[in-house]
Amino acid sequence: MNIVFCDDEESILELYISEIEYALPEHKVVGISCPLKALDYCQNNSVDLLFTDGRMPKMNGIELAKNIKDIENAPQVILITGYVGTPDQPLEEVGISKVFNKPINYDELIDFIRLY
Repeated sequence: MNIVFCDDEESILELYISEIEYALPEHKVVGISCPLKALDYCQNNSVDLLFTDGRMPKMNGIELAKNIKDIENAPQVILITGYVGTPDQPLEEVGISKVFNKPINYDELIDFIRLY
């Protein structure tokens, strides 16, 4: 399975990647710090799961999900956020299938990937 994590904080990306590679070494995990580059990567590569931060410069996670939704064979998009609030529209409408809250529980994250 091909998994992409998009977060503007490099240290967070490194943590996501190391946790998943350790627990699930059979999967390919890519970290991308810019949502525009993540969109380009998903347009040009086969991606199964895209985990994205909610708040990033240039494009937030909801905007990224909206753009990803238009890709043929689009990956499932999962939002990882520390923001507490109500979105302007249901997340399913923008292409987000699940939300993980920060700080993330890595056991839950790994179980989610295993069940995909």
